Amino acid sequence: MLNLEILQKKFNAWRKYPSFLPCFTWKQYFVAVLLLVVLTLTLSSNFLFVGAPLKIGDIAQKDITAPRTIEYIDKYKTEQLQNKAMDSVENVYDFNLEAVNQVKLDITTAFNKIMEIKSRVGTKEEKIKLLSENLGVPLSYSSLGTAISLSSMRLTELEKMGFKLSEQLLDIGIKEDKLPEAKSKLGEAIEALSLPWNEKQLLQEITQKTIAPNMMFNYVKTEREREKARQSVEPVREIIRKGLIIIRRGDQVTPAHVGLLEALGLQRARINYQTVGGFLLFNALILLVLGVYLWRYKREILEKQSHLSLLALILVLITLLSKLANGVAVSTLASYVSYLAPVAAGTMLITMLLDVKLALLVGVVLSAFVAIMNNNDLGVFIFSFFGGMAGLYSVSRLSQRDDLTRACLAVAGANMLAVLTIGMIYGSSWQEVLVSIVWAALNGVFSTVFTIGLLPFLEKSFAITTPITLLELANPNHPLLRKFLMEAPGTYHHSIVVANLAEAAAEKVGGDTLLVRVGAYYHDIGKLTRPYFFIENQFAQENPHDKISPSLSTLIITSHVKDGVELAREYKLPDDIQNIIRQHHGTTLVSYFYQRASDSGREDCLAEHDFRYPGPKPETKEAAIVMLADSIEAAVRSLSKVTPARIEAIVDKIIKEKLNDGQLDKCPLTLQDLDVIGQAFNQALKGIFHSRIEYPEMLMKEMEGGRAVNGSAHK
Repeated sequence: MLNLEILQKKFNAWRKYPSFLPCFTWKQYFVAVLLLVVLTLTLSSNFLFVGAPLKIGDIAQKDITAPRTIEYIDKYKTEQLQNKAMDSVENVYDFNLEAVNQVKLDITTAFNKIMEIKSRVGTKEEKIKLLSENLGVPLSYSSLGTAISLSSMRLTELEKMGFKLSEQLLDIGIKEDKLPEAKSKLGEAIEALSLPWNEKQLLQEITQKTIAPNMMFNYVKTEREREKARQSVEPVREIIRKGLIIIRRGDQVTPAHVGLLEALGLQRARINYQTVGGFLLFNALILLVLGVYLWRYKREILEKQSHLSLLALILVLITLLSKLANGVAVSTLASYVSYLAPVAAGTMLITMLLDVKLALLVGVVLSAFVAIMNNNDLGVFIFSFFGGMAGLYSVSRLSQRDDLTRACLAVAGANMLAVLTIGMIYGSSWQEVLVSIVWAALNGVFSTVFTIGLLPFLEKSFAITTPITLLELANPNHPLLRKFLMEAPGTYHHSIVVANLAEAAAEKVGGDTLLVRVGAYYHDIGKLTRPYFFIENQFAQENPHDKISPSLSTLIITSHVKDGVELAREYKLPDDIQNIIRQHHGTTLVSYFYQRASDSGREDCLAEHDFRYPGPKPETKEAAIVMLADSIEAAVRSLSKVTPARIEAIVDKIIKEKLNDGQLDKCPLTLQDLDVIGQAFNQALKGIFHSRIEYPEMLMKEMEGGRAVNGSAHK
C-alpha cells in the first residue's frame, strides 16, 4: 500500500514537471503522430524501396556494383543466339495436289468452253460477246477474237501447251508469295514458243489467270523446327566478379544490364528501412522545432485542438500538392512543373488563419520539403522560400480586399525574380530562363487562387476569423450595420467613435487593430432590440426610465449584451466578434441605477450583483480595449465642457476604476499597456473634441439676420 502511494506521488510530480509534452491530450498526440507518418511517407516515397526494378531505357541514378561473385547464364546473349538460330530456319511448306488438279481443270474448262461457243450458230461478234460472259477467265477483246477464229485443232494444241507449261511450274512448287514470280516465268516461257503473237497472247492470258500456288505454309511444322533450333543453342555462361561496376550513374539501362541485375537479385524491391528511418527522424526534429516554438511564443495554438489540427492540415495539404506537382511528367515540361509547388499558399493561409511569425517558420520548412522532393535542389529551395515570404508579407496586414490581388502580383514577382537569379547563377540558357519565368508567374496565380478558394472553408470548419471576413463585416452596407444606422443612429455614431479610439489603442499595444475596429462596430448591436431606452437614441423624447424602477431599468440596460449575442448569432458573426459583444461590459456595475436605487431609501434590500452586467470579463486585449473605449467615450461625451485636462482626468479615472473593479484581471494587458492605451485615448479624444472659435454675440446676430434675409430672398 505504501509503495502505491509513493508511485502516485511520483506520477503527480511528473505531471507538474514544466515540460510541454505531458500537457497534451490524446487527440493532440494523435494529430502529431499522424502528421509525422504522412510527412515521412510523402518525403520518402521516392526512396521507400531499395533495389527497385530498373526498366530498359531508364537512366541510372547511381553506380551499381556487383555485391558478390557469381557465374550466371547471360540471358540476353543467349536469347540473341537463340533468335539467330530460329531466324535461320526456313518455313515449312506442304505440296497441295488438289491445287495442281484445280489448275489443270481450270485450263481444260476454259478451252472446252471456247470450243463449245465456237461451234454454235451465230455471228462472230455474238460469239465473242457470249464467250466473254461465260468463259469464267477474263480475256482481252483481241484474245476473245483469236479464240473464236482459231480452229478446234489449234485450240487443242494450245491447251496442251498451256497444260504442259503450267505443270512444269507446279512440279517445282509455287508458294503464295512467289506467285507473281511464277506468272512472270510462265510468260517468258510462252514468249519463247514459235507461235503467232495472237496465239501467244491468248495462251498467256489463260495460263496466267488460272495458275495458282500449290505449296501451302505449314505453321505447326515451322514452329516445331524453329523450337528445335532454339533448343540446340547452348546457354552463354558468364562470370561476374564482386565489385565490378555493372552500370554507371547517368547511363541508360540496356537489356544486358537488366539481365545481369536479375541474376544478382538486384531487381527485387525491398523496403529501404535506413532511408525511411532517416526521414522519420528528420520530420520528428522538424515537428519538435515547431512544437518548441509554439510552446514558447504561441502556446494558444498548441493548446487549442482546432488550431493545431488546422496547422497540421495545411502542412500536409501543401506537402502533398508539392509532391503531386513534382510527380507530374508532361514530356519536356516535366522539369518545370515542380515550380507549381504552392508554398506561398501555405504561408498565406497560416498568416491569415493563425500567425505571421509561425508562417515564416513553416515557409522555411515547406521550402526544405520541396527541395528534398526535387533531389535536394538548392535552386528549388530558394525559389520556394522567396515565393513563400512574398505571400506572407503581402497578406500580413490586409486592410482591403484588393490586397489579395497585390498578393498575387507580389508572389508572382518574387518567383520570377528568384528564377531569373537562379538561372543566371547556374548559367542556364535564356530560353530555359524565360520558360521558367512563365511557370513561376503561374505559381503566383495558382497559389493566390488556391488560397482564396480554400480560405472560406477553413474559416468555417475551424471557427477562425480572418482579415477577409472582418473586412466584409466592416463594410457599411452590411445588413446589420445598415439596420443599426437606421434604427439606432445615436448608438451607431457612438460605435464609430469607439472603433476609432479602440483601433488607435490596439495599434500601440500590438493588438489586432482590424478585429478591434469591427468588434467596436458591433459591440452595442443589442441595443437594436429597444433603442429608445438608451440616452444616445433619445432625440427630444421623454426618457422611459423615469417611469420605471431602477432594477427594471438595470435589467433592460444589461440585457443589450445578451440581445447583441443573439443578433450576432442570427447574422452569423464570427466567434471573436461575439466574444467582444459578450465581454465588452464584463461584470461592471450599472452605477447610475444602483445609485438611484440607493437614494430611494431601500438600501437594506439592495444586492449589488443585481445591478451588474452578467459578464464574462474581457479575456483578450481586444475585448478589454473595446470595454475601455466604450466607457471613456460615453463619459467624455457626457461632459458639459470638454477640455484636454478633463479628458485626461476622466481617462485615468475610468482605467483605474476598471482595474480596481477587477474587470481587467483575465485579459493579458499589463500596467504599461494600460498607460500606453490611456495616452492613445487622450490623443484621439483631443482630436475629436478639439476647440472651436467662439463667435461674438453681435456677429452671431448679424449672421442670424443674414440667414433670414437670404432665406426670404431665396424663397
